[in-house]
Amino acid sequence: MFKKLRIKFIAAAMTAVILVLAAIMTAINAVNYYKIRDYADGVLNILVENGGEFSEPSGQENDVGQGDIPPRKPDGKRDGGFYAETPYETRYFSVKYENGEKTANTERIFSVNEEEAVKIADEILKKGKKKGYYGVYRYAVSEKGDLVVLVDCFRQLETSNNFLYASIFISLGGIALVFLLVVVFSKKILRPVSESYEKQKRFITDASHELKTPLTIISANNEITEIETGETDSTRAIAKQVAKMTAMVKNMTSLSKLDEMNGEMIRTEFSLSDALSDVEDLFGKTVEAGGKRTYFSHDEDIVISGDESLIRQLLSVLFDNAVKYSEEFIKSELKKTGNKAVFTLTNDAKSVKAGDKSKYFGRFYRSDEARGSKKEGSGIGLSIAKEIADLHKATIRAYSEKDGEFTVKAVFPIK
Repeated sequence: MFKKLRIKFIAAAMTAVILVLAAIMTAINAVNYYKIRDYADGVLNILVENGGEFSEPSGQENDVGQGDIPPRKPDGKRDGGFYAETPYETRYFSVKYENGEKTANTERIFSVNEEEAVKIADEILKKGKKKGYYGVYRYAVSEKGDLVVLVDCFRQLETSNNFLYASIFISLGGIALVFLLVVVFSKKILRPVSESYEKQKRFITDASHELKTPLTIISANNEITEIETGETDSTRAIAKQVAKMTAMVKNMTSLSKLDEMNGEMIRTEFSLSDALSDVEDLFGKTVEAGGKRTYFSHDEDIVISGDESLIRQLLSVLFDNAVKYSEEFIKSELKKTGNKAVFTLTNDAKSVKAGDKSKYFGRFYRSDEARGSKKEGSGIGLSIAKEIADLHKATIRAYSEKDGEFTVKAVFPIK
């Protein structure tokens, strides 16, 4: 139990760390990528507006060209956040389409010649997009479609990719370190829970053993009294309560034994269909004798692996619960679905409302409806069923599809 709880704690902690770290890294890298794209688009907008070239304010000339883009600010930047050196450090090329002619300008790039530039521009125009990426180039097409400009983003994209890879490796290292720390500290954090659970197990075991002797003595003395003075309301009440306490002690002992197994049991292959038939025969007679209807249906020869005696106990617990609380009918079904054996048991229960009933598997849990029904019970039976199902790696759940019906479904793996 403690091992499972610790594994769940570690899994939950690591899932939270991974999700948060993934969200942070995704956000950081996304911002980095979009900044590169926005910067390239800003440069492209200037180039498109100026016919495929950078230009200086009117009256200033250099080897790049001249024009009317905003002058430099005192901090060395231009409007739009571009540095004064942007025209000189940006590698770009463009292709103009005029009067059926294609003119390529590749003076500001070394890796692309005029023929390649025209070929790239033609491919971009075929795509029909105004902006996008062509390899490591970010491109923009003028509104009229007569100018295609491409900016080399190799360095920026390489830096972005290197940052992405670095963040991934650092994150993986961080996750590994956090995992080690969680594994080390989880033992200390969960130690009080483990100690409390062990005390609970010892209490159940000790209480079960301690109660057996006085119950046996009370039962024996009650029988002697009945022999000597005859049966009375008092002796009948004593016998009833002794029987109730004896059943509770038996269930508590079963729970204690299941806890001590720690998932270990002798597995054999056996017919679940035959086991169910035997349990149905046993409880079916009781149900029909009480004037209730039974509907039993199951596939033949469904074989599973596990402890047959425990599985029979699980089925008996479920049928006992159904017989106890049913009013008019009990319906059971066993069928093979893929590599699973699916068992469902349904009974009517007027006070049950539709919804999930998983809390019914809690130890000593009894619903208000069960208490109000005045039916004898300790709230341990379904807990035993849950423990046995867990031992066999089976799933078991309780629910009500509609008001007035209670269903338990157990799904067993077929080896």
